[in-house]
Amino acid sequence: MEKDAQRGARLEEKATRLTAGLVARATKLTDTIDTLQQDVAATAMEKRCFEVLQEHEQRTAPLRLAGLREVVEVQRQREGALQDRYKKLMATRADLLAA
Repeated sequence: MEKDAQRGARLEEKATRLTAGLVARATKLTDTIDTLQQDVAATAMEKRCFEVLQEHEQRTAPLRLAGLREVVEVQRQREGALQDRYKKLMATRADLLAA
């Protein structure tokens, strides 16, 4: 019986030695899979954030463009008024210099 126990222990040790590489590889692959799953989850979260940002931009872009067009139109009118004023002042200057 003791012989059987020793033989069983040797066989168990041999089996452990033979499968140690497979166990190590399985552990490494499990860690890699866990890391990749975390990366996929993080990337999915980032993608969703960018999709929400894109939706927000698509909704607000026309409002911003309208506001900028209004600012440009006000500036154009102001510039035109200043050009007219300059033209009148230059005409007045020319009249004063001619007199």
